[in-house]
Amino acid sequence: MENIDNAREEFARVRQFAEAHVDQIVSEADARFQLIDRILLEVLGWRRDGIRMEPPTESGYIDYLISTGGRNAFVVEAKRTEKALVTTKSLEQRYYKVGGSALRDAQDGLAQAASYCASKSVPFAALTNGFSWIGFRALRVDGVEYRDGVAAVFPDLNAIQNRFAEFYDLFSQEGVRARLYSVYLDREEGSALSAVDPLLSVVPPSEIYLMRKSDLARDMDQIFNEFFKTLTGDSDQELLAHCFVDSPESHEADRTLEKITRELVSYVQSIKDGAGLELQQEIEASVATKKGQMVVIVGNKGAGKSTFIDRFFKFKLDRSLREKCLVLKVDLADSPGSIDGLQEWLTDRLNEAAEQALYAGRNPSYDELQGIFFDHYQRWSTGEHKHLYDTDIDAFKIKFGEFISDRRRDKPDAYLTSVLKRAIRQRCVIPCVVFDNADNFPIPFQDAVFQYAYALFRAVAPSVVVVPITDRTIWRLSKAGALQSYSAKALFLPVPSTKSVLEKRVMFIKRKLDEGPEKSQQYFTSRGLRITMENLPAFAACVEEAFIRTDYIARRIGALTNFDLRRGLELSQKIITAPILKVDELVTAYFASRNVQIQEKRIVQALLYGEYNKFKQEAHEYLLDLFSLETGFLNSPMLRLSVLRLLLDKENAASDVPGAYIAFEEVDHYFENMGVPTRCVLAAVEVMVKYRLIEPYEPNSEVLTPTTRIAVTPSGHMHFEMAFNEVVYIEQMALTTPLRSEEFLRGTRGLLAQKMGSSEWTAVRREFARYCLEEDSRLMNFPTHADYQSQVKVRREFERWSS
Repeated sequence: MENIDNAREEFARVRQFAEAHVDQIVSEADARFQLIDRILLEVLGWRRDGIRMEPPTESGYIDYLISTGGRNAFVVEAKRTEKALVTTKSLEQRYYKVGGSALRDAQDGLAQAASYCASKSVPFAALTNGFSWIGFRALRVDGVEYRDGVAAVFPDLNAIQNRFAEFYDLFSQEGVRARLYSVYLDREEGSALSAVDPLLSVVPPSEIYLMRKSDLARDMDQIFNEFFKTLTGDSDQELLAHCFVDSPESHEADRTLEKITRELVSYVQSIKDGAGLELQQEIEASVATKKGQMVVIVGNKGAGKSTFIDRFFKFKLDRSLREKCLVLKVDLADSPGSIDGLQEWLTDRLNEAAEQALYAGRNPSYDELQGIFFDHYQRWSTGEHKHLYDTDIDAFKIKFGEFISDRRRDKPDAYLTSVLKRAIRQRCVIPCVVFDNADNFPIPFQDAVFQYAYALFRAVAPSVVVVPITDRTIWRLSKAGALQSYSAKALFLPVPSTKSVLEKRVMFIKRKLDEGPEKSQQYFTSRGLRITMENLPAFAACVEEAFIRTDYIARRIGALTNFDLRRGLELSQKIITAPILKVDELVTAYFASRNVQIQEKRIVQALLYGEYNKFKQEAHEYLLDLFSLETGFLNSPMLRLSVLRLLLDKENAASDVPGAYIAFEEVDHYFENMGVPTRCVLAAVEVMVKYRLIEPYEPNSEVLTPTTRIAVTPSGHMHFEMAFNEVVYIEQMALTTPLRSEEFLRGTRGLLAQKMGSSEWTAVRREFARYCLEEDSRLMNFPTHADYQSQVKVRREFERWSS
């Protein structure tokens, strides 16, 4: 809203100027310089570096060829203000047929713009004299001649003022980039969904309600919060020590980090032992030759990078070495998130952490500060302030104290370097600086953190600087970021399976229970748990049955959360405490037979329902209804599934990870050939990005542009699989997806009124699949080209539900 409000204000200024100088704006050059240029740049937000003036084509020179994201997107053909473009007495904004009588005086200009668009493969064009604006689709792939389409017509500046939001959507950079012109033109051409086509679901939203959780389920929520959602172990060192999921890669990373640390500690100790025999300058030169190591811990989100680092320095590193490490950790999750001021923020945090670690939480004393800046102290006493030192030592010390204070305030980076270097020389400790959670931010931010970390590593020798980043981030930085210029040791951590993580936590709870009633009671009570000790073994048995004894559910949880460990544990909690699972009955069964058995279907229902009695899209952040329609337009219920199929094809054909990504405009063009409007494709992709079935190449991209590259995620893979193989998923989508078929609604509601057996549920799935396929065949075309054969195959495979 802020962009359009600013644009409206700018337009008011341009309009006021035009009305005051209308007699001076006559020629095409006048119109371009005084009006069109200003409207394009100041009002519509186009960048000057994205506009080419007069580029040649075979049919002439284009007045304005405008690009966004590096791709041509918009052609503007300018005319002199005396040239009338609209042959109608109406001065209101209207939609007219491009080749119709209302625009007969504009036909030459429209034809010019259409030919330019054809030569540059640009779909949208505007014809304007500065006062009148006509927007139309000049290049179409739906079999319609451009002259048979409609154009958005603003006869004068008053019409623009009165319908400014529409004008902005049609012609602005953000509007053209999102192809919003298709929204308006499709509506006028009859492609939009009519208001008389209501979308209704078999089970009305009013009948989907929040189910009551039992007291035991709420107690289990607390257990999960304490033992399963805690990843770093900050509040429980024992939990951290025993619940990290080891792997061959983590063992190798342990060995490598310990080797690096041991070598540096031994080196510093050897320098210290010989310090009495060497001059201070020689010691410093010698230390400087041993630079230490820059380390990046590489792993997907949820791989446990932060946990690995905490665990390594607290438990895995030999105690004798640990005592020689000055571990300083900065959590970027606490930062403001802006590159502006990032260096100052990092320095302040590190100064605080260093003083806390070196001086036991108190401020360093004067003598300690003098030691930190002893080089400066010596220079002052023998150099520029020698006379003051010899005649008034107290005044000298006061002046030197003021110098230190100014240094701490005005040059905190130099102060930090001095503190760390002094710690190496005097205390024989190795600074081990960790920059955590930088991978939660955009690439430029991560790049800035890495550059800062590397600069600190170069300034303080020897030291170990550790930066955890994602596997995708390291690839980008190595190609076009800081890693392209700097070297670092990379240690890779795989993402542990949800099953193995849960298994470790359950084993930990069992281990605490085995310590005896009194000791275990004390431990669990100290965590503030309400659950009774007798119920804890039953809770552990429920988790084992649901997630550990089989791979089925744990595999789905891992994929649906894109193997993000934290989100995987959150989803596990929602499943085990879902009312449909009836945990009270499971606990009762455990006490009766010391055994718990949960039907697989019941676990899938818990996954889908959450806290409700049916699947409710608005309440679910992990599962998406693939058959829901992109509202406002006629489109196929198979569209989202079709987009996933295209991205899966792209991934299967790729030779490396970057090759799996495809520009949105390529996706759009692919579906244009299937008769799908751009806005429908955009809406489908946007909702799947929101629910993480699709990811942009730049993970922090806020807006999809034509050049945004996207790829399918593990969650997208799992959704695609469930659409063909998961009975409960299809049944719930059949009941809760808003549809247009009254026949399907009546038939399915009639079935639900009966006692639902296997044959009735089969009928629900069958009729839902038939509805989806019938709508799809009516609304999508399938070109015979080989690129579309997988789309045909998707329909054939989906037919299994209709048989």
